[in-house]
Amino acid sequence: MAQKTNYSMDDIINELMKLDRLQYLEILSESENPLTSYDITKKILVSDGIKEEPIDKKLLRKKNPSINTRLKTMEDMGILRNEEGKYSLDIAGLLFLHAREKLSKSREILDTNRMFFETHNFQDIPVEFRWQIYKFSQTNMISNAYEFMDSIEENLKKVERKIYLLTEHLRDIPNEIIQRIQKKEIDIAILYQCHNPPLIEKEDEQKVFKELTKNLHKGIEFRFFPLQKRSSIYVSRSDSKWALFTLSTKASGTIDRNQAFCGDNIEFITWCRDLLYHLWWEEGVKIFKIEEILEANSL
Repeated sequence: MAQKTNYSMDDIINELMKLDRLQYLEILSESENPLTSYDITKKILVSDGIKEEPIDKKLLRKKNPSINTRLKTMEDMGILRNEEGKYSLDIAGLLFLHAREKLSKSREILDTNRMFFETHNFQDIPVEFRWQIYKFSQTNMISNAYEFMDSIEENLKKVERKIYLLTEHLRDIPNEIIQRIQKKEIDIAILYQCHNPPLIEKEDEQKVFKELTKNLHKGIEFRFFPLQKRSSIYVSRSDSKWALFTLSTKASGTIDRNQAFCGDNIEFITWCRDLLYHLWWEEGVKIFKIEEILEANSL
């Protein structure tokens, strides 16, 4: 069990930021068994190009005289575990390497798609989801509006149980899907983004909503997500098989239908699902009965 430490989190992070401490962690994480300070230094010297055979303890002490003190400090901080002179990763060390790996992957996603994140309202993603951008690593980037709609239509037609939608465009729901919802073959949960709930301002959106609810049943869930405090986010998810995500552009403030991330990778789908659930229950989301929405829109 990890021991209690009197060191602050800042102390631990400052310790881990030192290059040689990171090297210790990486060596221990790659080892199947705990290592002594002698083993760790030997691996460092071998990685530096010193042939393994002539390395003796005298050379080790000369090359890395402070390793025992450093390892002891890391042990006291809960970064390393020491059992009979052999070191392995403790809780803080494991957590740090895990967070570092995810941060590195997220940075790679941000760098690869730098133009998208610079020109879109990235800050609209709730903060607890931004650090999980590494889950986009197995996605494809849609590059035009035709591909956007084709991808939605193609994948929503495959749905077997339920569609989840965060949108300001009800017309993105294909007619075939609306008919299946009317027949109670599949369910749908829609978080609809607009400025004045329960008003659906555009005529074509009203038409889709009326068709969608023609045969009203409990498999149709509908909530309003007011846009006063946030630009729009688009998420489409079918079952646990596919998802699509995009943001509004800084230039227009509306959903970008020319660029979007999509794919069937389970990490990405789970990220989209969790984001939808998070916003579904967010404070300020408006809930109306379907009959109230129809009446308010004179449908």
